[in-house]
Amino acid sequence: HFCPFSNKPCMTLETPRKIWKIEKPGNIDQLKLVDDILPAPSDSEVRVKVKYVGLNFADVFTVLGMYDAAPRDQAVVPGLEFCGIVESIGNARVSATSSNPLREGDRVMGVTRFGAFATHIN
Repeated sequence: HFCPFSNKPCMTLETPRKIWKIEKPGNIDQLKLVDDILPAPSDSEVRVKVKYVGLNFADVFTVLGMYDAAPRDQAVVPGLEFCGIVESIGNARVSATSSNPLREGDRVMGVTRFGAFATHIN
């Protein structure tokens, strides 16, 4: 099917990506760059090719297992802020009445509850 306001097909496939992941927070030496598969974006999401991420104390504390808001006993991908390029748009994200809809190729920034340390994010 085709994305709104575009002559291009919407991305409906999973995307291979790289993520910085720590299996169990507590030691920065456990932070590893690994291969991952990002599911297709839902209708309410956009797929962003990440170009830059924010690095702050919350990320460091997450990796060290010292951030109360982060999971401590499970794997986590740090990163709360990102910016990049929209690669695909879910159907419900834009509408004909939107005055400034997102489109493929748009430069964007975003915030997320962990997971920004990746090559792609929904």
